[in-house]
Amino acid sequence: MNVTDQERFAKMFREWGAKVMVLENPPKNIDPYTLEDISTPGEPEFVYVGTFGGDEPVEIILDAARRLPHIKFYILGDTGLARREWLENPPSNVIFTGYITKDTYWNRLRSARALIVLTTHAHSLLGGAMDGLYIDKPVIVSDQPTLREYFTKGAVLVPNTSDGIVNGIQEILNNEEYYKQGIRELRGEVETRWQNNFQQLKSIIWSDGR
Repeated sequence: MNVTDQERFAKMFREWGAKVMVLENPPKNIDPYTLEDISTPGEPEFVYVGTFGGDEPVEIILDAARRLPHIKFYILGDTGLARREWLENPPSNVIFTGYITKDTYWNRLRSARALIVLTTHAHSLLGGAMDGLYIDKPVIVSDQPTLREYFTKGAVLVPNTSDGIVNGIQEILNNEEYYKQGIRELRGEVETRWQNNFQQLKSIIWSDGR
């Protein structure tokens, strides 16, 4: 049995006549209700989760921030990997946090109205977006095939443009409860699917072993 984390790979294996099953990464055991809200009261905050990788169009976040001065943006990631021009003169409502971990990381995510996670890769299932799922936090993600297939609820899919970010943020603010409910429902569906598929894999392993 071959195990893969995306249906597109499973399709390829089936075309080869090979046995395959889809098993995503296991859900993280994070209780969102034990996290601390560290947001500033009355000030909408959005968090960009990334690593400053080559597939991340961070510049469109900065452009969007200039157009939305009433929104505070936290940009996560090791600033040693960021472009110098991003750090030298950012909009006043943008904060580069540097690399943060553990409770500092999860509390920052918990305090956002939504997470923003972007990629130019068509088939990247973004870890930052998955972290939003684990704590019932709506996400704004790039409108890419794999993300579109996975985030069927609780997410606004946007083009990688500053207009896309501005419109995605406005959509979240206008319909926040809808997206909160959607991401909670999606989390439950993902966890149930993973448990069912993992039990299936265990059954295959034990039956083959006998």
